[in-house]
Amino acid sequence: MNAFLQSAEDDVAKVLCNENEFGNLATWTDKDGFTHSFPCVFGAPYIPLEVGDTVQNDNPRAIAPTVSCKNCRTGDKLEIFGTVYEILEHHPTGTGASTLILSRDPAQRPRPVATPFNRALQ
Repeated sequence: MNAFLQSAEDDVAKVLCNENEFGNLATWTDKDGFTHSFPCVFGAPYIPLEVGDTVQNDNPRAIAPTVSCKNCRTGDKLEIFGTVYEILEHHPTGTGASTLILSRDPAQRPRPVATPFNRALQ
């Protein structure tokens, strides 16, 4: 790993997500029910996305050191400030930080439609 990326990873963990600076403690519950704590920066920004028409995204999100949340998966639970959120998406940035898109309500997942290629799903 080059010196710049190592420095960026160190900054994310030691400065940005530091509980004495900007960070908050999050508790992640994995699919097996085990809990793990790590620091993160929590917020619920409004982010307009331009894809033809404007799409709005105001889901809460947590920015955390990738090394701390690299095994977080869609559907796992993340507790911050006593509120439990479901992880909808995990986006590593490649600079030592990951963004976890969260939801207070369990995500509705569509049931797969049976086709000749996936009859085993029925």
